Amino acid sequence: MKKIIFLFISLFFLGGCGQYNEINKLAFIDGIGIEKQDDTYHLYLAVVKEEKQETETTKKHTIYHVTGQSLEEAFQKGEMLHNKRAYYHHLTLMLLHSSLLENNQYQKLFPFLKDKLQQGDYLLLETPSPLSSILKQYQDPTDLKEFIRREQKESGTTTLLTFDDINAHDYDPEYSASIPSVILEDNTLKTNGMFLLGKDLTYNHSFSKISYLLSNQITEYYQTISLDQQSYFIHLLHLNCHISWKENTFSITITGSLESDELPKEKEKEAKKKIEEILEEEIKTFVQKEQTENVSTTPLKNILYLKLGEKQNLDEIYQTSKLDLKLSLSFQGGQS
Repeated sequence: MKKIIFLFISLFFLGGCGQYNEINKLAFIDGIGIEKQDDTYHLYLAVVKEEKQETETTKKHTIYHVTGQSLEEAFQKGEMLHNKRAYYHHLTLMLLHSSLLENNQYQKLFPFLKDKLQQGDYLLLETPSPLSSILKQYQDPTDLKEFIRREQKESGTTTLLTFDDINAHDYDPEYSASIPSVILEDNTLKTNGMFLLGKDLTYNHSFSKISYLLSNQITEYYQTISLDQQSYFIHLLHLNCHISWKENTFSITITGSLESDELPKEKEKEAKKKIEEILEEEIKTFVQKEQTENVSTTPLKNILYLKLGEKQNLDEIYQTSKLDLKLSLSFQGGQS
């Protein structure tokens, strides 16, 4: 929004009223939703407009809905919105329905979006829920972004991913990139794990968290544990993961700190043991699933690829490698 204000001011003073009038003919789009129902594409465009009040300037969003028999036709219909030309250079978020990504459809979708929008620094989210229902509650893309940031910090089950992050892999079908997923249940938006491109799988919260942890995409999250029939909220922070492979064994070392405002000091050692047991079980279950299904999005396989290159039996080595796991977590200021 600051960039929009700066653009308005700059053009007014440098180019005069004529250029200001040109700016006034633009529909600034900062959010896009795309969905496919049967053979019809649905395009949702979040247009932001400033409204000046006595003491402050606020922004208001309007959702425009256009359809087409192709995505190109839908975008063409959305080029003019109430006599204003669609302007995408302030795009911050795109919400894609899972129907557009299954069966490798993303291999055609993503090049189209790259060519059409000419940028890729906007956040990407996937959902199996009807877009119209989500956008009724979240017309402002900033609210969706804040939701993801909050969930990333609190649960570790999602992360901030941009179109450029996906684009870096050139839509390689052998690389199962992931997109954070959200779902609307009982009119409440929730994280839904991660959608794996090319696999048409959605990893649950636990698997998503471990995947992000192993690739150092999250550095903190909260875990609830029970000790002596009492629940405690534990904050895991300053997390760091190091992975190496040698002699058919993956060595994983995770370090980090623990803290809790409600846990008695004398229970820290017991809490640390409980946290590490939970984390160890989650990691072992995740690695077993990854090896069984040969999912290439895992950082483990990436490490193996860097180590061995394109060997013909790379998949076999990956699936039969052992796991050596070391956890080093401690309460801040403590000896546990």
